[in-house]
Amino acid sequence: MRDKQGKLWKKLRKQIIEELGSRGVVRCEMCHGQPSSDFARQILDLAHSKKRRLIENEEEMKEVALLCRSCHNHVEYKMTHDEMEQTIKDIIRRRNGESLLEIDA
Repeated sequence: MRDKQGKLWKKLRKQIIEELGSRGVVRCEMCHGQPSSDFARQILDLAHSKKRRLIENEEEMKEVALLCRSCHNHVEYKMTHDEMEQTIKDIIRRRNGESLLEIDA
């Protein structure tokens, strides 16, 4: 990640984590923390809709979902770029109470 992007991400990351916490988003937004006995499911991080090297602006940098390590790895390494972007954007839409059917229509 370029230095300028790194500084911006550090600032945005803090804001996003605070916002998600205030909205009650404290579990993986993909698997919802199941099974809880799996240690990797207890470690949460923000997953971007795009690979960082492909992020071009601040809005794209803010397109993130809170995922456990298992789900993050699945999205990051087992999906195509398009699948990854669509998955994270769908999670964001659900978080914001938007119907995926309405959006696709």
